[in-house]
Amino acid sequence: SRSQYAVVDAHFHLRPFGGKPVPFAEMMAWQRRAGILFTTVYGIGQRLPVDSNCTYYLDCPGTDVTASIKNDFDNAEMLDDYGEEDLTSTSGPVLTMSMSFLDLHKPQGILPRMKLLQKEYPGMFKWVGEINVVKQALFNNSNGFPVAIDTIQQWAPFMQLLKENSIPIGFHSDLGSDAEPLKYLPLMDKILELYPNNKILWLHLGGLSKQL
Repeated sequence: SRSQYAVVDAHFHLRPFGGKPVPFAEMMAWQRRAGILFTTVYGIGQRLPVDSNCTYYLDCPGTDVTASIKNDFDNAEMLDDYGEEDLTSTSGPVLTMSMSFLDLHKPQGILPRMKLLQKEYPGMFKWVGEINVVKQALFNNSNGFPVAIDTIQQWAPFMQLLKENSIPIGFHSDLGSDAEPLKYLPLMDKILELYPNNKILWLHLGGLSKQL
């Protein structure tokens, strides 16, 4: 009989921040063994330098982390290479692929890249996330800095595309810190004010969980 654990993994990063990933077939076997039936597959929209030995950003402060679309292509190719009979197995999991490349500081480049992924992999990407609004854990790697409030209104073109296609978007947005618990709340307030009809997920318990 099935265990009483949840059968949905709605926040699953298929590949690590650095280093080699667990082989796809093995990862799917882990999910089946855990009883997972539905999985949202997130990429990681930032990369460590390819010539760096670092595999985890907190272990290498001072090493720059930069935005990249490569992880989305890697995930899509991995899924594309996987057998159709395995993807449609009644034992699951059913996979929903997510675009994770978005650099919210540079909204002008988002829509063309979205359309590129949709062209290269028609019908594959039905979710967006995990996208950083502010992530303090990356500050020492020259990344994760809070998006300027004035920039949020410039997201309108890609947010409109998401709304029209009923595509959810998952944001990583730290609420604040021990010293300033609500410092970054105005960012999410502005997002919800400007895009009330988009499907928006505020990940990590609304930014309350400790980020590692």
